[in-house]
Amino acid sequence: MIDDLFTRIDVEYQKAKRKYPRFCERFLTKDETFDNIKLMLGMCRRISDNEKPNYSVQATLDEEVYEVYEAWCRNDLDGCLQELAQCGAVIIRAMEFVTKQKKQQEKNKCR
Repeated sequence: MIDDLFTRIDVEYQKAKRKYPRFCERFLTKDETFDNIKLMLGMCRRISDNEKPNYSVQATLDEEVYEVYEAWCRNDLDGCLQELAQCGAVIIRAMEFVTKQKKQQEKNKCR
């Protein structure tokens, strides 16, 4: 199953490269501030902590994305790459979740 998910990502990646050959003039929007990122990250962490132990994709991904922005603002490029990889891991796990839901939906249609 994991190979199918990576294939889907690669297909979308290749399409995006063709559609938008130039990508990212900057990392953050021009008016974004580190203070705002820290505030949003704190909010995301509170939401995620309140979900324990039943995390949602939304809360988990929101928190990971703001950790990317925080690392970027601190000029921690290794940390930024690690956080981006963690976002990728959350995306893969979310795809697994949706795939299971889809299979269950298809199984229920057959009844």
